[in-house]
Amino acid sequence: MKKMSRRDFVKGATSVGALAAFGLGYGPVIARSLNPTVGSETPPDPVVGPEGYLYTSCLQCNTGCGIKVKVVDGEAVKIEGNPYTPFNRFPHIDYATTPAEAVNEFGALCPKGQAGLQTAYDPYRLRKVLKRAGPRGSNRWVAIPFAQAIREIADGGTLFASVPGEETRVVPGLKELRAMRDPQTMKDIGADAKNVQKGTMTITLEKPISLRTLASARHSSAKPAR
Repeated sequence: MKKMSRRDFVKGATSVGALAAFGLGYGPVIARSLNPTVGSETPPDPVVGPEGYLYTSCLQCNTGCGIKVKVVDGEAVKIEGNPYTPFNRFPHIDYATTPAEAVNEFGALCPKGQAGLQTAYDPYRLRKVLKRAGPRGSNRWVAIPFAQAIREIADGGTLFASVPGEETRVVPGLKELRAMRDPQTMKDIGADAKNVQKGTMTITLEKPISLRTLASARHSSAKPAR
């Protein structure tokens, strides 16, 4: 029996792999990858001046990154990261940099943020506030003004009085979820926060002790014993 060389083995394995790929239906894909590119080239992005960019915030998630949006003929065509914010560029460009000087400066932006164009121009995007107008799961809705939605969300009440079975159901508003309602308590908390910033906040234990002293003691106790 003839001994197979390494080169013969690689050639045979390659041939078997190619036959398997074509047999599984990948032949057209492989053929297209080997052929030169066909079709027309994608036109380059239009060049705009500083007046062609809007600086704003991304709402694709709750991070709220800064974005720089290219606008052509009144339509947003590209979303980039805002070079002025450390969220998207570190170190960010100097705030004294004018928009004209920053026309070719950009920051990083995730794919979800760049896909904001699809959200903005989605033909099925909801443009009005929809309120449930029937039992849950009935898929019945009614459009209400934005101001009404804010008021109902904040104040609560019998928001679904027109829905059978929910005439008297009271929906709590966000105002009822506040933990602190006493104005004096809020003032005291604000004053304590300022003391924390200054490092002069004290805690009443057996005797008053400053947070700076407490932090120093904690740091000393955290050192390993020698």
